[in-house]
Amino acid sequence: MADDFAQLVKQQADIVKIVEEYVRLRKSGAQNYSGLCPFHKEKSPSFSVNAVHGYFYCFGCHEKGDVFTFVMKLENVGFPEALRIVAQKAGIPLPKRDFSSPEEAREAGLRRQLLDVHEAATQYFQAALNSPMAARAREYMSGRGITPETVQRFRIGFAPDDFNHMRDELRKHFSEEVLRASGLFTSKEQDQQGLPTGNLYARFRNRVTFPICNEQGKVIAFTARALLPDEKTPKYLNSPETPLYTKGQVLFNLDKAKAAIRAQDYALLVEGQMDCISVFMAGIQPVLATSGTAFTEAQVRLLSRFTKRVVVNFDPDTAGAAAAEKSIALLTEEDFEVKVVTLEGGLDPDRFVREQGIQAYGAALRGARRHSDYLIERARTQFPPRTPEAKVKAVNYLMPHIRRVPSAIQRDAFITDAAQKLGIDSSILRQEMKQAAANRLGSVRQNAVAPVSETERLLLRALVQPEGS
Repeated sequence: MADDFAQLVKQQADIVKIVEEYVRLRKSGAQNYSGLCPFHKEKSPSFSVNAVHGYFYCFGCHEKGDVFTFVMKLENVGFPEALRIVAQKAGIPLPKRDFSSPEEAREAGLRRQLLDVHEAATQYFQAALNSPMAARAREYMSGRGITPETVQRFRIGFAPDDFNHMRDELRKHFSEEVLRASGLFTSKEQDQQGLPTGNLYARFRNRVTFPICNEQGKVIAFTARALLPDEKTPKYLNSPETPLYTKGQVLFNLDKAKAAIRAQDYALLVEGQMDCISVFMAGIQPVLATSGTAFTEAQVRLLSRFTKRVVVNFDPDTAGAAAAEKSIALLTEEDFEVKVVTLEGGLDPDRFVREQGIQAYGAALRGARRHSDYLIERARTQFPPRTPEAKVKAVNYLMPHIRRVPSAIQRDAFITDAAQKLGIDSSILRQEMKQAAANRLGSVRQNAVAPVSETERLLLRALVQPEGS
């Protein structure tokens, strides 16, 4: 983009309004606004924004710059992307872009239209939620404690039990190519790329719809919950992959939570959208959801732009525990500080907040355990260390997690804690793990924890035998 366009954006953009999307500011003079610095932890505000000259400065960490610098640092993007973000926030149309080929121009145009059709679909679902046919959907949301404020904030809607109506409405404004590429419709016939080629029918029907947004808050996909799930009807249905949406590369609620994540320097990771929505609306805002898909390396990289501290609170069932273990592994490898919350009564976050309140949930978060303590307890539960064989199994369960810890000091502390809680001499455990690593083995030997000798048995018997026997 040309330098003159950047100057135009800088002149027209209100730096105070843009900064206030990330930082709570208060007026501190004729031209200045102040708040807590988003670039370092502080209790007293030292961050200042000058409205007239269009710059910011922190008297604590000495970060400074213009509106583009601010967005580049907070969003962790380059100048071209920061320029686009500021222009969009300021309502300034972007100049026409030169494309290297007709195909590139067509793809860019298709992406823009797909954003538009998803916005139109969101509005369609929102309007349908207020219709008489959505009575059961409104009853469902009321039963789940979903307030009108929550419905509006998350743009929750309803997909009517109709195959054709939304298609016919959107056809008035969008081409057939856009509708087929949107993922909003399905067909009995598909091409090699999985796109529908026959008659189009609404993918989401008789479902409550939850928009999935990108980092900038644009709707790019949907997840929808069936009102009457059965063996043939899945409880949740997600959009397929499209030019806008790739599974495992989006974190639900990141657009709303990112400012709080930066300000509080941690993210709370939950599984489902309702878990995320309930916690967020109750007042704990640095919360994200994996949207029912397995946590991925791409999501870890995305999250690392905002914080390196994560609290994991997945469902307590077997699937949730397995998902938590995988998430811990991915986060640990990227040197995140990871803690884990296990809620009393085996409740998920949504139900816990509704039944016991946000104060109790906040207390549970403050009591989150280090991921190493959580994993050691998991090992003890699955393989009670009463026999040498069980201890070996527990060690082999923990070994991959211990190896993933990047810090040698933290690895050593993990080994020490595991040895103590499993009843193993720490020097023996270190030796066995070192030997397994040297031999490129994924587990220790079955005879790694030596059985009690006959002499040791006699000594133990003598110690526990009552007097006079």
